[in-house]
Amino acid sequence: MPQIIVPHLLDQFYWAHRVHALGLGPKPLPIRRLNPERFAARLKTVLREPAYLDRAAKLGTEIRARDGCEAGAGIVEATAARFRKLSRGGQPFKQEDDEC
Repeated sequence: MPQIIVPHLLDQFYWAHRVHALGLGPKPLPIRRLNPERFAARLKTVLREPAYLDRAAKLGTEIRARDGCEAGAGIVEATAARFRKLSRGGQPFKQEDDEC
């Protein structure tokens, strides 16, 4: 779904930038500049520009194709293994992990 973001605190500024960079919505509308006219203009842009809806549909298909549960479980298991190793006095990361 295309989005109109009005960031006003914390990480909302980052995510507003990402939404725009990914082509999922127009430039963010900072809360200090928010008024009915500006919001209506952004809304018209989102509703009239098919590229936003097309990009949102494409990204949705890509996300649904991922095995998020499997990937998330793998991250949790790997992190738990590192902490178990650390609690036994070992090094929490393999040498090659330091290159990231």
